[in-house]
Amino acid sequence: MLVAFAWSLTGNLAEAEELAQDALTAAWRTWDRVGGYDAPRAWARRVIVNRAATRRRSAASEGAAMGRLNGRKAESPWPARRPRSRSR
Repeated sequence: MLVAFAWSLTGNLAEAEELAQDALTAAWRTWDRVGGYDAPRAWARRVIVNRAATRRRSAASEGAAMGRLNGRKAESPWPARRPRSRSR
């Protein structure tokens, strides 16, 4: 289930497997604390979300730095945002 959740965030199976493994490793390391939680699975999903966001930010920073080194503007890994319409 954790791999499927991570895949839904990343769209990449290999990255999803790594994120799930990272979450399980973190849970194992801190099981004395995490095992007492009402919902340790929710904690593991939160770890996946946090680490996926960190990886995405790191990739964006790395892409921007590489772009500056190559003398061009780097493209964002996030899709362009559409302006929200204000309908009342």
